[in-house]
Amino acid sequence: MSSNNTKRIAKNTMFMYMRMILLMLISLYSSRILLKELGVEDFGVYNLVGSLVIMFNSLRGIFSSSTQRFLNFEMGRNNFDRLQKIFSMSIQVNFFIACVFVIAAEIFGWWFFNYKINIDPSRMFAAQIVFQLTIATSVVSVMTTPFDAIIIANERLNFYAYISILEAILKLCIIFILPIFGVDKLILYGVLLFSVQILIRFINSIYCQVHFKESKFTITRDKSLFKEMFSFASWSFLGNTGYSLINEGLNMVLNIYGGAVVNAARGLAYQIRYAIEQFLNSVNKAVDPFAVKTFAKEDVDTFYKIHFLMSKILYFVYLAIALSLYLNTENVLNLWLPVIPKYTIIFVQLIIINGLIRSLGHPLNLLFEAANEVKYYHIRNIIVNILLFLTGIAVLEIGFPYESVFVVMVIFSFIQWFTMIIQAKILCDFPLKSYLTRVVIPLIIHTALSIVWGVLVFKAFAFVNYGWLIGILIIAALMCLQFYCIVLNNFERNRVKSIFVFRKNVL
Repeated sequence: MSSNNTKRIAKNTMFMYMRMILLMLISLYSSRILLKELGVEDFGVYNLVGSLVIMFNSLRGIFSSSTQRFLNFEMGRNNFDRLQKIFSMSIQVNFFIACVFVIAAEIFGWWFFNYKINIDPSRMFAAQIVFQLTIATSVVSVMTTPFDAIIIANERLNFYAYISILEAILKLCIIFILPIFGVDKLILYGVLLFSVQILIRFINSIYCQVHFKESKFTITRDKSLFKEMFSFASWSFLGNTGYSLINEGLNMVLNIYGGAVVNAARGLAYQIRYAIEQFLNSVNKAVDPFAVKTFAKEDVDTFYKIHFLMSKILYFVYLAIALSLYLNTENVLNLWLPVIPKYTIIFVQLIIINGLIRSLGHPLNLLFEAANEVKYYHIRNIIVNILLFLTGIAVLEIGFPYESVFVVMVIFSFIQWFTMIIQAKILCDFPLKSYLTRVVIPLIIHTALSIVWGVLVFKAFAFVNYGWLIGILIIAALMCLQFYCIVLNNFERNRVKSIFVFRKNVL
């Protein structure tokens, strides 16, 4: 990996970290204010109704990454003639899928609202209106994905960061607007979110049309390209639907067994999880385009160097945050929320453990996408996820507590990762032995030592006012030093050094 490439990745990573920090702060603060304005019951209702659409709304991320993959692949081959065709075809494919999405969401929503939902009957009308608004918001979001993809594929992550921050700030502003109008706050919130999504769609499209020639839409009739892109996107949709089935389907199951209060606790726990994943996504979006281009050039050695380094960094970032949160969950929640709904603490702890295991999966997912080996990869995903979904229902039906669903999720996430590396070896000739010795074993050692340090440090400062905050800073420093000395090899240390030298020059 050349010095120029390292510096470009570092620059993009810097923009994404700026985006991540601001988004995390805005997201967490927004949840606090929204909980206060809506109340626990309506907050739970919105989280539940949103789940009905989020189950299908995984489309935006799926088709954005699918389109981005094709764009980056052709860029890696210096085949710019096909870029406009790929962009135009992605809009046509997304429009087709959006139509299917609306039909599926309406049918599923009709069934759930009439036969399964467990909320106060007086809030049923508001919930149905918000459901329709979230469907419309999702359609606009899906149709924005080709523009997201072309921005990321061209590595214009400064603009991507700015527009994401603008979107988050607007969403925060609408929460402050809620008390001004004497109307139903839940419905008003849905209307304003839809308006924000329309504005972001307009800004993205204008920017792309001004800066990228390939973003001009023309009706494209290329059956082979449509088949290739639709097949790739469809298999990705199938696999990710299984993942959404876990996160959003189990949320509906929790509503059936526990009501809106349980949904509120789960929603807050997932807010923390999403905030942590902003760190991971910041690194992913900075590195993924370069990694796919490298694979397209058949520079497999460099690709796996990037892959192993990314696996370590993503896990390290998640572990550093997850460990501090796990050992100080109640303190963090008291600092964040005006009131802590029942079950929130245990939900947060189990969900961050689950996220830690899943953090190892993204680099492997990128490998399957770069190699265009997504069919059997996502078939395996959907099988494992369906088994998880059924097991989650079973433990609640038997009478286990609500948190048992997330215990099951942790177990199946480990199964998911294990089967993923085996499948990578079979389908992509993945260097499994090198991965285990150079990535997995060092990370296991790092995790064990970090847990020991964490418990000792937090116990030492337990009797000091806000001692847990001091403990977090000490643990972060120890983990960084430990990660650099134990987990990274010489090549990876040199890459990290070059990034810091670059940042020093920039700043």
